[in-house]
Amino acid sequence: MRRRIAASFCALCLFSAGMGGATAQSRDPAYPPGLDPGGVAVAVFPEAIDYTAPEIVRRLARDGEGDVIAWDFLDSDPRPFGPTDPRIVDLLAMSDAIRLVVGRQSTADPARAARLTAFAVRTPARILLVWDTAPNQPDWPLFSEGVTRFPDRLFVVPRRPDAVYDGVGGPANLIVAAPRGAGKPGDIEIAVGAGPDDSRAMRAASYAATLAAIALAAQPSLSVADLKARVQQQCARQCAVPTAAQPR
Repeated sequence: MRRRIAASFCALCLFSAGMGGATAQSRDPAYPPGLDPGGVAVAVFPEAIDYTAPEIVRRLARDGEGDVIAWDFLDSDPRPFGPTDPRIVDLLAMSDAIRLVVGRQSTADPARAARLTAFAVRTPARILLVWDTAPNQPDWPLFSEGVTRFPDRLFVVPRRPDAVYDGVGGPANLIVAAPRGAGKPGDIEIAVGAGPDDSRAMRAASYAATLAAIALAAQPSLSVADLKARVQQQCARQCAVPTAAQPR
C-alpha cells in the first residue's frame, strides 16, 4: 500500500513539474502589474481569490519577472480567480510578514491536498497551510506521503475532533493546530474567539502558520524542526489571535 501511495505522489509531482508549459487560454482577468511584496512565502489553498482587489494582489508572491506564483487546477491556468475565500482575508489580517503562494483545486478531488502540495513544494513557500484535509479524508494518505517526502517544508493543518493523527504531535514537520481547550497531546492550542468548531480550528491553523512565518522572517536559517519548536514554545503559555484580526 505504501509503495502505491508513494508512486501516486511521484506521478503528481511529475504532473506538477509540467504545469509551466500549460497553454490554456484563461477567461479570468489578468493580474494587475506589480512586484514581489517580500516577506515569508506561505502556500495556501483557498476556494478562490479576487486578485483584482488591491488588498489581495499586493500580498501575492511573484517571481523575478513580476508574474504571480499561483495555479488553478480547475482551469489549468495560473489565475485562481473568484470571490475571495474569507479565510484568506482573515489570514492576511493576522500579520504583514507573509506573502501568499496560491493553489486552487476542487474539494471533490481525492488527491486534492497532495496535488496542491506537489505544486507548492516547487515554489519559494517553506510553510504550507492546508485547511481542508484530515486523516479521515480521502486525500490524507497522499498528503501524508507529501509530508514525509518534503521534511524541509512545514505543513500546518487544523485539528479535526473526529480524526486520529499518527503519534503525539505528528511528524516533525507537521503542526496540528486547535482552538484552546480542544486540542490533543502534541497539538498547538490557540485562543481564536467564538464560532463554529471547524472555523475555529482553521483560524488556529492560520495563526500557527502566521507565527511560523514571523519566526522565519526574524531568523531565515531556522530548520523546520526549530520552527515548529518556536511556535510550540510560544503557544505553551498563552497564544491568541490578535484582537485586530478577530472577526467582526
